[in-house]
Amino acid sequence: MKKGIIVLLIAVLISGFAFAGTFHGSASIEFGVDFDDQSWGFANKTAGKYTFKFEFDTTTVSIGAEHKTDVWAELEAEASAWTQLKNAGLATNGDLGMKYTAKITKANIHVGDIIFGILNSGTAVDYAASYYDDDEDGKPDYDFLGGESQIAPGFTVTYDGWYGGFGAEGLWDDDSSTYNIWGHGKTKSFEITDGLTAEAGGYAVLDKLNAGDRYLGGGLKVDYAADKLSAGIAGDGALKKGDVDFGLEGAIYAQYDFSEDGNVRLDIYGASKEYIPYYAEDDFLLKLDAMVSAGYKFNFNEDVALDVNGFVDVRDIAQENLMLAVGAEESTSVNAFDFYASETFVALFLADKDIDPIFTLMLDFKVTYNHEKFTAWAEIEPTFLFDTDDSTDTFSMLEFNCGISTDAIIEGAVLKLVYKDADLAHFKDAKGNVTASCTIPF
Repeated sequence: MKKGIIVLLIAVLISGFAFAGTFHGSASIEFGVDFDDQSWGFANKTAGKYTFKFEFDTTTVSIGAEHKTDVWAELEAEASAWTQLKNAGLATNGDLGMKYTAKITKANIHVGDIIFGILNSGTAVDYAASYYDDDEDGKPDYDFLGGESQIAPGFTVTYDGWYGGFGAEGLWDDDSSTYNIWGHGKTKSFEITDGLTAEAGGYAVLDKLNAGDRYLGGGLKVDYAADKLSAGIAGDGALKKGDVDFGLEGAIYAQYDFSEDGNVRLDIYGASKEYIPYYAEDDFLLKLDAMVSAGYKFNFNEDVALDVNGFVDVRDIAQENLMLAVGAEESTSVNAFDFYASETFVALFLADKDIDPIFTLMLDFKVTYNHEKFTAWAEIEPTFLFDTDDSTDTFSMLEFNCGISTDAIIEGAVLKLVYKDADLAHFKDAKGNVTASCTIPF
């Protein structure tokens, strides 16, 4: 009986391991001819991604939920142990390590409606940077102080939407003393009128322990949201004593949804050189960028629609090196055909007046045919370079790519024939390459 129970437990564990992961990949054989490298031959390829996680234990701790007075302590903690692989490649004998986390996620002292956080001293406001993020990674592109940093250990205070923090540390001996003091605060969001809100914050740093910096700064933002219109304006300023650097940063956005299928948006960002670390020139005063973008979906009938998006982007307006980009893209599907097109015009004006402006026009046209037995596509990408210093090669590139694939001939496999990287404008130097492949995916 005991042996049966042990075997059953082992089987349950094994089944848990067996069904905890995902494994995707492919095996393929290719035959290719590269007309530019003048090479040909077969290629055998295998690829795989193995994702696996088995959690041995998760333990949570919570204190304070059943408090009986107005002055009480609150704590939440979590610990877990697991073994995991994420997108691991193919291997004949791989290692599987153990990992764990043990962290306190919340530690507060409640005094009535006031909450004192004792895990850290918190972070300061950084409004304008959060409005401007051209990398779309959620992190500020530029930041004078590093407002997201916790400058010194300490505590936070929260009350009815108001938020602040204070931190301090220091050293002393018989001859001298050093210290680092950090404080910040932020108001709650005030509703000025329907749809219009505002909040502000400030901070101060007195650092004689590390870099010797002294900062004083703050920020303000105002947002508006209505049925069709949303807008916001934000500004930050910081004064650094010592080098007497004063930095300013501001951002504005406005978006109007003129229908369910269309909108237009304006973004403007400006910052003094103190906010832009890679602009070290003495004559640099201001970074100023602006973008106008718009999009609309034309619904011709229940089956046919055309998506159109466009933009005008100007970078470094206040500088002698200025970039202007104007672009649009369109996409639609008609029966079994998918159509895509994009057009981008870029103008680069250089500070060196001996070099004329450079203009580039980049086009992209692609059509895809989706048959029940196969998919075929062709793409052409013309590029025009308008350089007055060398106007002999205006038609600089005409890239051509095409392909066809099917999974209807061999059950469980995909056959594909692709021709790519050909430059029809300079075909003698860029003839492209052809690849025929058979891939078994899983």
